Amino acid sequence: MTSDAIRLSGVTVNAPDALQLARFYADITGGSAEGEATWARVTGPGGEIGFQQVADFRPPTWPDGEVPMHLHLDFLVDDLAATEARVLAAGATRFDTQPNDDHCLVYADPAGHPFCLTLWDGDRAAQSVGSTGDGSASTSPGVGTSRSPLSSAGSVSPLVESREPADAASPSSTSGVTSCSRVGYP
Repeated sequence: MTSDAIRLSGVTVNAPDALQLARFYADITGGSAEGEATWARVTGPGGEIGFQQVADFRPPTWPDGEVPMHLHLDFLVDDLAATEARVLAAGATRFDTQPNDDHCLVYADPAGHPFCLTLWDGDRAAQSVGSTGDGSASTSPGVGTSRSPLSSAGSVSPLVESREPADAASPSSTSGVTSCSRVGYP
């Protein structure tokens, strides 16, 4: 029997050295990395991420976008301070720009890809986006809209979200609400 069902199988991220970047993400999520410099994957709590080597890799520049970001990863955490210490010790760099630091922090992995540690999960996001009770729409910026795997205490669980550009005229628009690193778009 055939089916037209489509299921997400995985996400693959470009890297200068696939195995090195997989090891970074294995370190911060408590997962395991396998592969080689040309292709590797990390399997951890909440999912799997693939990495492929790109010879002319140029890290994205966020937030200015000179080299655009194609995607970024959001990780659901229980404690921003504890997990910040963990990702910095593993080799991440915290960005100076932190548009939603009350619930989300933005970092670069060792290859320069932005990623976020966030306290927001899909259930809390759904409650924050919607009617404000006065007939107008809530415009809570930077709320993740994806489902979220629960993390064990102190661990970092991967969330991979799809992105839709928001209304460029309104950085806090809820159309296409995406992730915590939102400054207009991404």
